[in-house]
Amino acid sequence: MLPDRKSTAIMNTSPEYTFSDYVAALRRRRGVFLMVAGIIMAIAATLSWLLPDQYTSAARIDINLEGSNVQMLEPIELTAYADQYIADMRDRALTYDNLVILARDTESFPEHIASLSESDRMEMIQNSIDVSVLTQAVISPNSGREVDVISGIRVASVASDPNFAYQVATYVSQLLLDQDRQSRTEMAT
Repeated sequence: MLPDRKSTAIMNTSPEYTFSDYVAALRRRRGVFLMVAGIIMAIAATLSWLLPDQYTSAARIDINLEGSNVQMLEPIELTAYADQYIADMRDRALTYDNLVILARDTESFPEHIASLSESDRMEMIQNSIDVSVLTQAVISPNSGREVDVISGIRVASVASDPNFAYQVATYVSQLLLDQDRQSRTEMAT
């Protein structure tokens, strides 16, 4: 049985939209789009004006684990070894005695920070330091799978004054490098 004309007309009632229909719909809603964009821009401008500036000074220290004993370790063991090495180095380098030297050096800091008490400067230094582990994806020679291996350390200082952030990051990086050098010298002897 063939469908009659009435049922064919009912099946094809879905409208087809053209590009000009979409442009016309956007024109009709232009005010809504502009209002939403204006509100978003006003919020962004207010936040950027009200929030304090934050400066980050960072250094990357690569770890070169070499030696015959290290070559025999699996990547997971190597990562654990490097993680422990970094934690020990950080604990030995970032002692109170080492950081108080920087806190006492008031000439290295801007006037508004140098005028603070030594304990306040020490607290600012400790709160601004961020030491994190850097990893790199490698293919394990034994399993053929991709694993993350620790490749270095990122030392950063985040502060509202760029000079303060730079001074702290530079000092802490040097402390960690000196501690690394001392550890390697002790291992060699």
